[in-house]
Amino acid sequence: MFRLTTEVPIGRLRLKRIVLYGLIAVAAIGASAGYGDLHSDNDAKKSVGIGAALLFVVVGVAAIHRLAAESSRVVRARTGGTAAATVEVTVSATGYIFVLVVALDLFEVSIKNLLLGGAITGVVLGIALQQILGNVFAGVALLLAHPFNIGDRILLRSGAYGGEVSGTVMSVNLTYVILQTDNGVLHVPNAGVLASAISTGTPPAE
Repeated sequence: MFRLTTEVPIGRLRLKRIVLYGLIAVAAIGASAGYGDLHSDNDAKKSVGIGAALLFVVVGVAAIHRLAAESSRVVRARTGGTAAATVEVTVSATGYIFVLVVALDLFEVSIKNLLLGGAITGVVLGIALQQILGNVFAGVALLLAHPFNIGDRILLRSGAYGGEVSGTVMSVNLTYVILQTDNGVLHVPNAGVLASAISTGTPPAE
């Protein structure tokens, strides 16, 4: 006896919800811009402005939460828990900052001073953490390009390493690629890996 099923893959269902939340957030911004005015004497316009801003905050937070969780799930399936946790925190922090900035604008709170202070702080931190940020961005590029998998035997060719470095990939995070080499565990900075020529293979049979 045959049975029909209407099951939808969980990942696709989550993606649809994220898109739905995003569309609702965009609609809330449009409603606030077109019909809302917090400084108006018209109670209806005030209500629309407040309601649209609150709706944006609620669906925006929900969308970021689900997007971070889904990003973490995808990265965990490819590279392991350490990188997944880092990606989840990064996506969450970036998304919540975006929601905060837009929400302040919808509530008609001046953000010029906040942006100016944030820009100055960002420049100072960028200079101080240039090497770390370089490895983080390189780690993101490696996660997206996905040139190797956990368990692959890889060979890195780079003048910075004085020739070649080979080992089995143990894990990948946003700072280092961790290799099991013949001489022990080696933490290779992501920027160095990204700048190297990479050949991949499988671990030799023991």
